Amino acid sequence: GVSAVRGALSRAKRDAGLHLAIGRLYLQGEQYSRAALSFRQARRVGADAKRAHVMTALAQAYGRKFKSALKSLESADEAGGSDAQLTAWARVVRAREELANDRKYAAGSQAGRAAKLAPKDADVRLIQAEVAEARGENAASHLRAAANAMVPMPPAAGYLAIKLGPNVEGCEMARRYLRAAPRGKIQREVREVQKQCK
Repeated sequence: GVSAVRGALSRAKRDAGLHLAIGRLYLQGEQYSRAALSFRQARRVGADAKRAHVMTALAQAYGRKFKSALKSLESADEAGGSDAQLTAWARVVRAREELANDRKYAAGSQAGRAAKLAPKDADVRLIQAEVAEARGENAASHLRAAANAMVPMPPAAGYLAIKLGPNVEGCEMARRYLRAAPRGKIQREVREVQKQCK
């Protein structure tokens, strides 16, 4: 977890990979400002500029700092290069901004384009779930995919726990969310589900 990576980072302060790793852990724990700081630090110590800028934008978008996120994407574009994963995350950032401005169908378009590039990515599946929810559609399959991805997004587990309630899967998802993000933005609602679990 974060403490293990922090320990390694204290011994190797200029390791860009470790800064990226701790940033991703902060992102999963819904500590978006800390995640953005870690990604910026990674860039300063030599991480690929495009990757660091896109990951910073992703953290800023999760934290609803869309103006900053869009500026980070501009910096990523200036850095050049291309990678399907980074392009998918950039689309996630744009989808989040569209959704925040109540442009559900534009958000759906961005999320769909991201899914074509990285169909199993947790961030992609989470924005697909949020778009589905905003449109009044069933988001459970997207939440399940995001919660169970190779690099899972704990918020997806939390939202799925709330949606499913205290059944076997809902209780497991509540446990996973609270372990990863005990002070996350939906922790109160998830704790209510967990209280009903046996």
